[in-house]
Amino acid sequence: AQQADHAHQRRGLLESFAEERRAARQSSMLELEELQKTFDDEEARLRSDEAEQLEKLRRINSQELEDTEQRLATALAQLRDEVVKERGLMEIREREKAANQAKKQSEQPVDQDTTLTGSMNRAPQSSSPSSVEELNQSEARRKIQLERDEEIEGLICELQTRQIETEARIRQEANREETRHLEAHARKCDNLRQQRSNQVELFGAEQAEVQRLNGSVEAQKAGVLELADKLKEIEDDCEALERKLLSLEPSIEALHLEEVEMVKQEEERVQGEKMILLERVQAAEDGLRRIKDETDAAAAEKRRGLDQKLSVLHEKVQEAISIRDDETEALQEALKSEIVRGDKLGAMIAQYQTSLSAQEAGPQEAGSQGLGGSRCSISDDYSSDQRNVKSAENSHRPVRRRSSVKERVSATKKDANRSHSPRSRNAQRPTLKTSLSKGSSSSASGSTRTRTGGGKSMTSRKQQPAWEH
Repeated sequence: AQQADHAHQRRGLLESFAEERRAARQSSMLELEELQKTFDDEEARLRSDEAEQLEKLRRINSQELEDTEQRLATALAQLRDEVVKERGLMEIREREKAANQAKKQSEQPVDQDTTLTGSMNRAPQSSSPSSVEELNQSEARRKIQLERDEEIEGLICELQTRQIETEARIRQEANREETRHLEAHARKCDNLRQQRSNQVELFGAEQAEVQRLNGSVEAQKAGVLELADKLKEIEDDCEALERKLLSLEPSIEALHLEEVEMVKQEEERVQGEKMILLERVQAAEDGLRRIKDETDAAAAEKRRGLDQKLSVLHEKVQEAISIRDDETEALQEALKSEIVRGDKLGAMIAQYQTSLSAQEAGPQEAGSQGLGGSRCSISDDYSSDQRNVKSAENSHRPVRRRSSVKERVSATKKDANRSHSPRSRNAQRPTLKTSLSKGSSSSASGSTRTRTGGGKSMTSRKQQPAWEH
């Protein structure tokens, strides 16, 4: 019965050991599945982050291109409007000068006593210098206009070429950035595939080791079962002997001493075999414990290796994210430089506009000197009429006199003294009547000036400065 209990206990130990091995294998499988899942999630997250960054960069580039195109379009439209206005003004001035010239020729006195041939001979001599001068001026204006048109066309072509170069450069930079991201992503995928294959190989090796250990355990179980069968055979033999003893009871008394001796010897032999079997079982249990300890140590070592690999992978991911941030900052710096260049283009356009206004002022002065101060242009008359209207309106308004430095200093001191005095709260402010009386006493009347040209005189009041209003 004790041997049967020992055999049953050994079978229970072996079954529990097999269950522990199965549980360890299942836990390792679950850990590997979790690692695989984490790797897949990290890869998906990296892909989504890269896609979002690329989409943001594309949106920023498209917005910058649209802003640049809109600014260039507005600048070109302003230049075209200015050119159209300038051409209209030139046409108006030419018509006005032609009308003035015709009026001059019609107002010249004709001698009634001279003959028809004399008047015909004198007419070309009197009108030839002015017509030649007018032709020269019109030719000079045409040349200036052609030069301006050529400069405007050259500036437009240059702006278009710069716009095309900027778009091509931005597209090229975006393509380079996208290829760099794709190459980095491909390298990460290759590394992940390599790590996965390595883990699969390690898992296969571990599984083979587990199968080998299971084979050894099965072999040991078979040995234990053989020992149990032997014990059972021994028990059967003992039972047979007991039956024989019972059948030989009549002769027991005669052979009692011999039988006792034989039983003693048999018991010693059985005890010796029992001891041997117990030692073997103990050795088998020690071997099983040692195998279990070795297996646990190997599993712990493999877990540590997997943890180290996970930490290395996390560091690599962090480095990749930092590299991506650096590349994004570099692209933002490049976009800032492009914006600065666009501002420089705007400054160049403004400079060109100022040069256009200066060139427009030049032909106006030249035209007024060539005519010898005969008449004022339509724009001068219009501006003089506007000044007359403003001076008439301002003559009914009181003009404030600018106070001197001493008066301002004394007023400041008086205000400071009032603020510190107890009666400053009840101090009265200057009324509307006193301010109007002061303003009317210091108002200045505008001076008049007369301008003659072409038989007309025009008076206009001198415009007052803006600060007196």
